[in-house]
Amino acid sequence: VLTPLSTLYFPDWGGSTIDSVHAFTISYTMSGDRDLDRHMDQSEVTVNANIGGVFEGGEVYFNGQRDSILQDKENTVVVHSPGMALMHAGQHFHGAKPLSSGERHNLVMWMRSSSFESSPAQRFTSECAASGTGSSGIEEYPNAHLAATDTASVFRRREELK
Repeated sequence: VLTPLSTLYFPDWGGSTIDSVHAFTISYTMSGDRDLDRHMDQSEVTVNANIGGVFEGGEVYFNGQRDSILQDKENTVVVHSPGMALMHAGQHFHGAKPLSSGERHNLVMWMRSSSFESSPAQRFTSECAASGTGSSGIEEYPNAHLAATDTASVFRRREELK
């Protein structure tokens, strides 16, 4: 289900050659983690699905892609409702605003490609490890945008995409 979507939306980020997924859950609660600082993922493509909870606040925000001329100009905020999945390039800066009440649970999938050696995520990881600086000079990729859908639509379209 995810590979056809990553192929369509993220061709410049190895979306068609995904061969492994690292999946984990994260919970936001009033007594635990309430937010998540701005960061990038160690993936070519990330899927973040809200799998439940009753909450207020906790919006997901996006602030541009690494080394893009628009990196500091983008300010996209998404209300991440239960049942909604967000798909984005791993090198798209993002975070979660503070939860103001309740709890939210998410399933995050870092989609990776071992054959896509020259992907921005791979170069970023390799150069960070080699230099210790975190600087990579990754160029801007016009097709590395944010895709959002509800999970029910993804599964309904599954048969059509085969």
